[in-house]
Amino acid sequence: MHDRNFKGFIMEFHAKLCLTFLGIICSSLLHLLDSRKLEGYEFPVYSTEFCPRNRSEWDQRSSVISCTDKNGYMCLPNENRTELLEFCYIYGQTPIENDLCLFLIKRYSRVDAYNCRNFSYGCPDSTYFSSEIFKYPSCSQIENGCFLADSTCKSHIPEENMQSNSRTTTYLQETIVYMEETTIYRNKTTVLLEIQNEQSKERFAWALFPAFLGLLVSVCVTYVLYFFFKNKIKKYRRNIHDEENLIPLYERQHDRTGFNKGIIQY
Repeated sequence: MHDRNFKGFIMEFHAKLCLTFLGIICSSLLHLLDSRKLEGYEFPVYSTEFCPRNRSEWDQRSSVISCTDKNGYMCLPNENRTELLEFCYIYGQTPIENDLCLFLIKRYSRVDAYNCRNFSYGCPDSTYFSSEIFKYPSCSQIENGCFLADSTCKSHIPEENMQSNSRTTTYLQETIVYMEETTIYRNKTTVLLEIQNEQSKERFAWALFPAFLGLLVSVCVTYVLYFFFKNKIKKYRRNIHDEENLIPLYERQHDRTGFNKGIIQY
């Protein structure tokens, strides 16, 4: 009896687990079908019907569009508050000041901030990170060019008339400026290293030149001495050979003289 109950519990657990996974897969497929890639941005940006509502959905969507720690996932409204966008941003996790919601500017492909102090509810009341935007759903709930929580917003207000309601977060600006200065510093460092490398190569070449010249002179002197002594040795051997040829002639002449003298004495 206990075995039957246990087996029934295991089968029920497996069934629930399979249904849960099936629901997650179907939800991901539906979300993927709802998303479409948009043109005009420096990096891939997709439209979406809704933004993640918790950490699990946030991590899931981040994985689907292949975001990383260096290119953090974001889900924000566009600059006109008419569409929700999801993308992997050029920076990783970024701190955001309180009373600010973010949106993406298409022209510059950069994130800007909207002052949400006029929200009736849901405006972030403390500093938070860009990976925690899902904690403040009011920053992603939009309709007809407005945040739903913004009671002062009028639908379809031209963007140029809404500039007074938005401001760029100082921290984000300082972060961007710092990164740009870091890039400039790295570029200057790279140029300086290249100049130093070129100077080092020139100094090495000039240092190598005397050694090469000395080696060349040594080789030339060696060849000259070689041919000089070679000619000397040849001349010396020739003289010895000539002397060896003269000695037998002298001996023959001497032998003949002795022979003649012998005849006369006889």
